Amino acid sequence: MLCEHCHQRQAHVHVSQTVNGQTRESHLCETCALDLKEQGSSFSFSVQDFLKGFYEEAMDQEMNLDNAAAKKCSGCGQTYADYKRTGVFGCPVCYKSFRLVIMPLVKRIQGHLQHTGKVPTKIERVYRFEKKKQQLQSALKEAVKRESFEKAAELRDQIVLLEQKILHIKEGAS
Repeated sequence: MLCEHCHQRQAHVHVSQTVNGQTRESHLCETCALDLKEQGSSFSFSVQDFLKGFYEEAMDQEMNLDNAAAKKCSGCGQTYADYKRTGVFGCPVCYKSFRLVIMPLVKRIQGHLQHTGKVPTKIERVYRFEKKKQQLQSALKEAVKRESFEKAAELRDQIVLLEQKILHIKEGAS
């Protein structure tokens, strides 16, 4: 899609503005978007500003701003106010120091707290096999407990087979 302003470059910035209940969308190239911003437009398209907006809203709801602004990181001494201003933590300890503050924000943005990014295929297969192996081991313990030894033998054989597959994948990855 071409930029709606210059009609020359590809549009990569999409701006939605709502004024008096009416929404207007614009599709701009980076150059025109920067020009529009420099002319004093109120929109912002940086990721930092985007996340900062989420963060401020979450903070208003989750905790008293005076207490948060006074809290300091034990590693670098950065305050919440510093983070709010810059949108960047000063050190890895900041994540622990401000955990109660940032976790609701992370959950709101991502929808959950556990990372679900991509994993290399071989590692994903090993993980899946390890998880299946744990399930089979639990079932094996239960079968032995119930004295269902034929079922236990089948489960044991499946576990051995999975261990061989895991070893084969790990050796191939080395």
